[in-house]
Amino acid sequence: MKRAVVLLTITLSLLLAACGGNTAAPTPIPTAEPVDVQATVDAAVAATAAAEAALQTQIDEAVNEAMDEAMAATAAAATPVPAEPTGGEEMVVMTEEELAALIEETANEAAAASAATTDATAQATADDAVTSEEVEEIIVYVEGTEELIALTEELIALYYDLYGDLSTVVLDDLAAIESELETLNQNLETMNEALADIDETLAAGLTLAEETITQLETAAAEAAAAAQNIQTQAQTWQAQVQAEIAARTAMIQDLQPVAMPNNQQEALAQAANYANMVRAALEDNSLSQTELNNIAQTGVDAIAGLQARGGPQLQGLADTINTLTMQLAGGGIQPAISSLNDLSGMIPNFTLPSLPNAPNISVPSRP
Repeated sequence: MKRAVVLLTITLSLLLAACGGNTAAPTPIPTAEPVDVQATVDAAVAATAAAEAALQTQIDEAVNEAMDEAMAATAAAATPVPAEPTGGEEMVVMTEEELAALIEETANEAAAASAATTDATAQATADDAVTSEEVEEIIVYVEGTEELIALTEELIALYYDLYGDLSTVVLDDLAAIESELETLNQNLETMNEALADIDETLAAGLTLAEETITQLETAAAEAAAAAQNIQTQAQTWQAQVQAEIAARTAMIQDLQPVAMPNNQQEALAQAANYANMVRAALEDNSLSQTELNNIAQTGVDAIAGLQARGGPQLQGLADTINTLTMQLAGGGIQPAISSLNDLSGMIPNFTLPSLPNAPNISVPSRP
């Protein structure tokens, strides 16, 4: 979904429709009657002003409606399903890969909105002049871009909280996106300053200074360059996250057991030790690479022990341990909490202490 494209298409359509709709065929003036020239001029001026006001109202309504529809559609597609974790708090089921994809999506939306802002600015300044209506239109684009940048930054902060200690390899790519978002924000701020100067000058009935228009054009061009960098880096970032998750999964699959139990009781003790280790790691609702490595090796040992000493009735326990470890390797912290509850109930004579209440994990609201 490209919101900025929708905005631009609707706005242009409305402009054409409004302009075409308000142009009436000229009425012949009877030659037999005298013409009041001043009255005709006054009427034409009044009609033009009314048409411009109606057109601006149509533009504003269309832009707002398109923004609302685009945001609602994206939010519906990206809203994760709440789950009930061990601690009793309502949390969001969103894996690392899903969150990374959402960051890429919103970053691309911000970049596309910035590109539309640049296009609107270029059209407004093409004649080396800017009208009040054009200033208002550009401001709408700028504000929409700023909101998408803020949303992307919130999602990035959420990623740091959940997976910053697990996926350290991809943090440089994420930092590069943050840097370009900051550059884009600065360019938009410069545009806001130029637009404010232009609006003030026009309101005072003065002639626009050439350097003010140049300032607006330069900031818009730099914003377009930052937007292009954001799109490139977001795509690279998503690919890096997927590669990192695949590498973690492969690492676990290559592990070999190093501690085998002597009997079923010792096999169950290994399973209980694994469950306690996972619980301790998830107390802060995050996971580090070191914690995952320890959990993975303990899980491999527990699975091998249950397969060798557990008997047919405990093979489901081994499968659950494997599922839980793979969920953690894939960045599925919240699904892993649910699997941990299942595991606890499957170990005979074992009670896993409840995890402490964790803060709600929620995706920031769409602008």
